[in-house]
Amino acid sequence: MKQFKLIIFVLGALISYPSLYAATVDFSSRTFPRFLDSVPEENSTGLYVPTYEYLTLNVNTFGIEGLSLSASGWGRLDIGRDIDSNDGDGDLLYGYLDYRESRNLYHVRLGRQFLFRGVALDNMDGIFIDGISPYGLVMEGFAGKPVLSKSGDISGDFLYGGRVGYRLPWRLDLGISALQSLENGEADRQNIGLDGFARPIGIVEMSWKLFYSILFEDIYEGSLTASVSPLDWLKVSISGESTDPKVRIGANSIFSVFTEKYYDAGIRIDSHCPVTGIDFNASYYNYQYATDQAHRFSAGAAYSARLLGDNIFGASFEQLTYSDEPTSETMTGYYQFRIFTENTFIEKITASAEYIHTIYDEYINNYNGSNDITVSAGYSILKDLNILGSLYYSITPRYTQEIQGSVFITYLFGTTF
Repeated sequence: MKQFKLIIFVLGALISYPSLYAATVDFSSRTFPRFLDSVPEENSTGLYVPTYEYLTLNVNTFGIEGLSLSASGWGRLDIGRDIDSNDGDGDLLYGYLDYRESRNLYHVRLGRQFLFRGVALDNMDGIFIDGISPYGLVMEGFAGKPVLSKSGDISGDFLYGGRVGYRLPWRLDLGISALQSLENGEADRQNIGLDGFARPIGIVEMSWKLFYSILFEDIYEGSLTASVSPLDWLKVSISGESTDPKVRIGANSIFSVFTEKYYDAGIRIDSHCPVTGIDFNASYYNYQYATDQAHRFSAGAAYSARLLGDNIFGASFEQLTYSDEPTSETMTGYYQFRIFTENTFIEKITASAEYIHTIYDEYINNYNGSNDITVSAGYSILKDLNILGSLYYSITPRYTQEIQGSVFITYLFGTTF
């Protein structure tokens, strides 16, 4: 893989650089084999073991103050499939050099990276630069090639944009942003937007965004969230959002034909009682589509206790109902019940269990319900070496019976030289 080779080359060059001193290297490896009783996308049965490997690398404290390197990637090897089929895959999730000026006045990031800047929500290979003045003025700019292309040919793809804002730490953040995206040399997205966060007083927080597409001449996303914490143990949040996925995805996406505009609004209450160790939450949300309207109610509670370690026991209930008969056969209301427990014993042994029972309003493939059971257990072999095993069993409309086993092996390594 070219991306991995590039990261290894850059890392080797940096390590061999004569002025490099006291470099700190943090490395983590996570191996994740899944044991399935069939190949999900095929009709074949038998043991199928797709094995994933996730690697993360961070190198800090180069000879150049403020310079660091971060990279993460994954690979997959399929065991149990036909040898003539595609038996593996992998990719670089991110890999970039990062430089932050000592007074934090500006910051540069070069390489593969995720963008979360106003209207930009992309993964690109390119450059990102931001800076902040002592008076709170923030300026950000980026340019590069998207990692994935909607047409399959990335040669004519390019995106760029930026954000200008004002920031008052912990109190206020206001911004206006813009994005231009090209697919095969043609405009795919031309978006502008407003976003912000405010904490006028300590117990009140608000955030909002309003994004507009110049190509579609329409607002494709708008949201407002506000929360208040009148007491230390109580938080009440209200939110509303309008989204048009067809406009948000862009002009050249085939997925636009499968989406429609929708609205949702609701309220959520969270409370915590430190004396009894009980957490409680409840919520109501209303969803409105072009031709359908749905209501979702939920409530849950969790109890924290110390019984030979840290233990959590909880239960929740959720109901989704439609005001009228849904126009799509894929839509159905349901009742869902969930119980779970999470436990840590003697700081080395962890165990968890979850049971979910769902009852559908309509029959799906001759089933009007499903049951899902997950049991996990883990052990810290060494300080930086952990192993976790998980077994999942389900009876659903999609699979008569499904069994999955998984093993997570995590290794952390850190050194300074």
